[in-house]
Amino acid sequence: VNNSVGQYKRTFTVPSDWDGRDVFVSFEGVESAFYLYVNGQRVGYGEDSYTTDEFNITSYLKKGENTIAVEVYRWSTGSYLENQDFIRMSGIFRDVYLLARPEKGIRDYFVKAAPDASYQNGEVSIAITWNDGEPQEGTAKLFDAENHLVAEAAFGGDTVQMHVKDAHLWNAEEPYLYTLVLETAGEVITDHVGIREIHAKDGVLYLNGVKIKFHGTNRHDSDPVTGFAISLAQIKKDLKVMKEHNINAIRTSHYPNAPYCYQLYDRLGFYVIDEADNESHGTEEIYANYTSWEEYAKNWNKL
Repeated sequence: VNNSVGQYKRTFTVPSDWDGRDVFVSFEGVESAFYLYVNGQRVGYGEDSYTTDEFNITSYLKKGENTIAVEVYRWSTGSYLENQDFIRMSGIFRDVYLLARPEKGIRDYFVKAAPDASYQNGEVSIAITWNDGEPQEGTAKLFDAENHLVAEAAFGGDTVQMHVKDAHLWNAEEPYLYTLVLETAGEVITDHVGIREIHAKDGVLYLNGVKIKFHGTNRHDSDPVTGFAISLAQIKKDLKVMKEHNINAIRTSHYPNAPYCYQLYDRLGFYVIDEADNESHGTEEIYANYTSWEEYAKNWNKL
């Protein structure tokens, strides 16, 4: 099978103030698979074109100039899952960057922010994953849009709870965001949080207890000049046009969008149907040839 390969190579110098930190390289979008090399050593392999591949390259680095090389393959085993209905293009199409993190500290976190039953106050819970599973002491602070401190909690474990009195709730017409600050001895992490609750009942969708309707559109990473590579300026322009035409919802057909897209959706006011990078219905013909989706669904467990 003809499988085109692209090769990319760059040099960089690690800042001296990164000593004692773990250094990661992040690839936010590569179609469809790649091998990563640092200073001539193979570090790893990545598939899943539309989600971030991150590698800890600390042990591969040296003082002074370093070399990073990437070998990208047009087709891979992941291509069978990425059978999206669009023009096929390959290569590195989203941001690539180095990231320095403390050896002991927060590895990841998940924020859930929802109103209470009265829709008057907010409850914010944070689940934290730690490097090496070793919790550190720190503080969580929440600031309103005017930069007033509205909630604060100390933590030293895997969860943080905060209560927000008289909360401003997020919706597409008033996309109110709070600023979350997580601080440990090694770093300060800043994020933005919207407090909202969404559910469906009797075929009707409710946001914060109020009936809503989606006026939505599908969205692709697509440009006649830049292809899959969509800059921050390009996405801002698209979203501005959408808001001007009363679009309030986006379906990320058929894969996750770039990380900064979701920050803009939160800030500008868009409901999001976020799809996984799995458009594998094309392989149905390999295993069976059903005449309807109803017949397909009945025989799903046989595939």
